[in-house]
Amino acid sequence: MKCKCLVFALILCSFVCGFTQDKKDSVARVNATGSIKVQVKASGNVPGMEDKSWEVTLYSTGWQVVKKETNFSSASKSSQDVILRDVAVGQYYVSAWAATNPNYLSHPWLFEYYNNSPDQGGASTIQVNASDTTRITMELDQTTYITIATNPNKGFQFTVDGKAYTAPKTFEWRKSDAHTIGVNEYYDLPSENNIRCYFREWRHGGSRVQSYTVPSPKFFQFSDTLVARFDYKCKLDIVSKYGNPKPKASDWYPAWQNVTISVENSVIQYSDGTFAFRKASAGKDSVRHLFDRWTGTGYGSYSGKNNPATFLLNANTVETALWKDQFPLVAQSNDTSMGTVSANPKGVWQNRDTTVVLTAVPKKGYGFVKWEGSKTDTTKILSVKMDTSKTLTAKFAPSTAVGEKPATGLNPGDPLSFELYQNYPNPFNPSTKIRFDVPEPGKVTIEIFMLMGKRLKVLAETEYAPGSYRVTWDGTDAHGQKVGSGIYICRMGAGSNVKFIKLSLIK
Repeated sequence: MKCKCLVFALILCSFVCGFTQDKKDSVARVNATGSIKVQVKASGNVPGMEDKSWEVTLYSTGWQVVKKETNFSSASKSSQDVILRDVAVGQYYVSAWAATNPNYLSHPWLFEYYNNSPDQGGASTIQVNASDTTRITMELDQTTYITIATNPNKGFQFTVDGKAYTAPKTFEWRKSDAHTIGVNEYYDLPSENNIRCYFREWRHGGSRVQSYTVPSPKFFQFSDTLVARFDYKCKLDIVSKYGNPKPKASDWYPAWQNVTISVENSVIQYSDGTFAFRKASAGKDSVRHLFDRWTGTGYGSYSGKNNPATFLLNANTVETALWKDQFPLVAQSNDTSMGTVSANPKGVWQNRDTTVVLTAVPKKGYGFVKWEGSKTDTTKILSVKMDTSKTLTAKFAPSTAVGEKPATGLNPGDPLSFELYQNYPNPFNPSTKIRFDVPEPGKVTIEIFMLMGKRLKVLAETEYAPGSYRVTWDGTDAHGQKVGSGIYICRMGAGSNVKFIKLSLIK
């Protein structure tokens, strides 16, 4: 009997000891965890009466999610305690977030890491001890929504803190944070004929690239728009060889506004490369450039003779100034007391390639000797083609020195009547000479006409002393252009005396 009692006692003792050990192990396991109580504050005015949702997430030191807890409360509450239980002893990271439910905005409050860091790089760890509650407070900032846009809205790029974005774009930023924002000086618009938009201003002020501090959100105002304003401009190129064109260089001007272009009306260029403006005559070899007209390319460009010219700049435009050239012709007498020189057409400056007819007119008692200078000839009537600067001097001498009789009246040997002789050769090509007699001093005109009566050219129109003379017709009209084959009329007029002959030009 005693043995049985002893065995029972041993068994009971073993059971009691085992139960005690299990209880100790259980207590040990419970005491190896703790809890975290996070007071999340989300103050500020949010429109609407929606409930709030509060979310807290626990991370390991390797940023693996350990726990996540979500609570709900009324919209009027500005803070909420969120408890994470049975958290193993150790170090952790914590994040918190609050939003309206359903969301009135996507993120009324910013997502933050303990301790008030917007990113993981600034987060701080917390320590969880066994059988202990770690208490932390996280105060969330309301989100300030900042939209960056441009006017015009053409998808221009801009930068924030050195990173490029395409406008418009909205950012979720924290109040008081500073960001560097910037836009380009200009943007080209290939789809709009390559006109250009130049930066004018930010609507809120400041330089093109600037530091922007995020403001606090205001009641019923959770967003702000930063607008970079641009002006449309068109490129204007002024192309001109001469005349100090204005504007002097290519530049960009406000689109759809009037612009004025101009050059000097005349420019004299000397053979040594120097220039003069608006001079009537030249003292050395030169060419005068006369403004002729503008020719423009581009929508709405100007083409015409106005100078200055004003027009509406609607697109990128090239305006080219065209010029015509003139050369100086100095036709003079070696002694004006002996004779003079007439020119047809008159004037010092003659258009390029114009044929000028010069006539030497001796005074009574004097005779024409020859032409000297740019051309040498003994014919009183000389045709000069203006392809460069020219100087010609008609040399006169007393009549006895040149074998002529004094023009003091009719003398033996002088012609007795006005006569116009048949030209020689006839038919001719390319030129022919026409002889005529003048019996008394007076003005004589030699002209060429078409059969239909149209005057082509004046070969002579000057005062003549008594004598026999010759003029040459080179088969050109008054503009120096060659005429075609055919029959032409030569008319000699001297007061009431008129003579005609027919000339035949064959090519």
